[in-house]
Amino acid sequence: MYERGWSVTAASLRSVASDLRETSSETAVSARVRTALALSNRVSVFDIGVDTERGVVTLTGEVSGDSDRNLAGLITESVVGEAGEAMDVRNLIVVNPALTRDVEHDALAGRIRDLEAQVAAADALRRSPTLRPNDIRVRVADGVATLDGSVASPDEITLAGTLVRDINGVDSLENNLEVDQK
Repeated sequence: MYERGWSVTAASLRSVASDLRETSSETAVSARVRTALALSNRVSVFDIGVDTERGVVTLTGEVSGDSDRNLAGLITESVVGEAGEAMDVRNLIVVNPALTRDVEHDALAGRIRDLEAQVAAADALRRSPTLRPNDIRVRVADGVATLDGSVASPDEITLAGTLVRDINGVDSLENNLEVDQK
């Protein structure tokens, strides 16, 4: 087969197609690893590079401790294992104890955890067949959930508190709900 003066064989086309499939699969693995690292509260995807090439996922970057380095490796191995890919993981992350935690990153991560807990708490209240969720306001700041508003009975105050206290990310509860006197 000839195309614009170049000899193209079926074998070379198959080779190119295979290379494209491999590159696409490796790109997908790298993306899944980056996503999993982004979900971690301990390691920052911004501090860790992920490259997948020829069946090897390589982690690079710098973290402040062995536990963070090991966690990044474990997360990567888990993603690779779940993907069913026959890949090796090479953890080249350097431990630099002189690194300090990024205060802005930690503050943002904490705020995001609070917002996730706040949404989950509001959903739990909304799903309750007993409560009137429009009459209850929930806020979460620094792991402390605050409930304000009114409910129909003392039992509903207890129920709302129990529902919110059970939410992941809620460390304590300030229940300011009052029984509606209407």
